[in-house]
Amino acid sequence: MKSRQAMISMVAAALFVAMTATTTAQQTAAERLNAMMAGDPDALDGKTKEKSRPPFEFVRSQVPPFDVLPYVKKHHWFTLNLELQANAGDYQGLLRTAAEVSGRPQIQLLDMPQAMIFSRRAGLVKEQKTRLGMEMMLPTHIKELNLELTRPDLIRPDGLTAAQLLQLEPHQMVIPILAVDPSPYEAWRRMQATIPRSAQIEDKAELEKHRYYRLSLPLTDRPILSPSALSWTTLSHLVWDGMSPGLLPTPQQEAMIDWIHFGGQLIIMAAGPNTVALLEESFLKDYLPAISSGKNVTLGEADLKGFAEAYPPP
Repeated sequence: MKSRQAMISMVAAALFVAMTATTTAQQTAAERLNAMMAGDPDALDGKTKEKSRPPFEFVRSQVPPFDVLPYVKKHHWFTLNLELQANAGDYQGLLRTAAEVSGRPQIQLLDMPQAMIFSRRAGLVKEQKTRLGMEMMLPTHIKELNLELTRPDLIRPDGLTAAQLLQLEPHQMVIPILAVDPSPYEAWRRMQATIPRSAQIEDKAELEKHRYYRLSLPLTDRPILSPSALSWTTLSHLVWDGMSPGLLPTPQQEAMIDWIHFGGQLIIMAAGPNTVALLEESFLKDYLPAISSGKNVTLGEADLKGFAEAYPPP
């Protein structure tokens, strides 16, 4: 009799524990749901978080040499950098411009029936941000360039995004500033050499369209330059002010040398003896117009006579 009562007590205790566990689990699930609705990111467990994330995250797009403003000029090549991440797993495919938008070719050649698609291989490692660069040329300006991640055997792309593009007017050129401290060059944006002062234009947006030069001031200690000389045709001058040459990767160094050979103007701000000395042992050593002597010399009228005769005032 006692053993039977003990058995009944054990069963009752087990049922009580099971009911308590079920109630606790329900309360925990309800609390987690309430926390999710309240916007608490820690309310999700690891698996749920992974499921809630999109398969691809498109972080940002850039057009060198600009960190933020993506200025491009039609009929000129430019490099589009796209920073993205694969969340579902490693990915091997293609990054390309969409063939059509709203049933019409996206990049239509002028006065020709053919359309263009620019593409490159895309290899992504799971949960690791990757920057992919792609050179392209647009016959007409496109404000929003549609891009897609795809594979050759797919009907629909794996991922879609759009890159916003701003128009660089035909008469405008770009001047990158490679400086340790680029802030003093902010005043150059308002100089008469870069923006017209004679025109009576009150609208700021309209005045920007008449600007001669657009300056590109880096936001970090590593400027963004294209590794392809094709994309340097919109650059008229490049100002070098004390930046270490070692910060430029080899492809960007080679692109700069090609750009100089094709007529690019490199301006070196010799503010101190170390400014030129840095470049004398760099990839630019064979292209420097002068060698630093370490001495300051005051030029007089006789020294400047030749320059004055060769370049008389208008």
